[in-house]
Amino acid sequence: MLQIERLKCQECATIQEIGHNRCINCKSIKLQPYQCEPLGTVITFTTCYALPQSLKHNEKVSFAIIELEGGGKILGQIWPPDTVNIGTHVEGYKKTVSILPDGTEQVGWVFTKTKGN
Repeated sequence: MLQIERLKCQECATIQEIGHNRCINCKSIKLQPYQCEPLGTVITFTTCYALPQSLKHNEKVSFAIIELEGGGKILGQIWPPDTVNIGTHVEGYKKTVSILPDGTEQVGWVFTKTKGN
């Protein structure tokens, strides 16, 4: 299974996005690479109907913030839209999420309900 790349603080064990050079919790600079599976629980979500041009190939798009089982949170699309609630268990995969006017495809995390949900 594809892994989500994160950083883990060696001082307080906080898991956070790559791109921060200090821990978002304790401000330590002792960060190490960390990977976790794209499995988690929906903590909030929304569905957008007024979409930018790069997403016009969809009627609507749902987004959610996922609390990852391995620690930390991630924002991703929900597929199909409107199929989750707060507390729904989901699994993620990478796919093209939008197409820019020049034809460039942008890849991001997309989440679906896990089997048994």
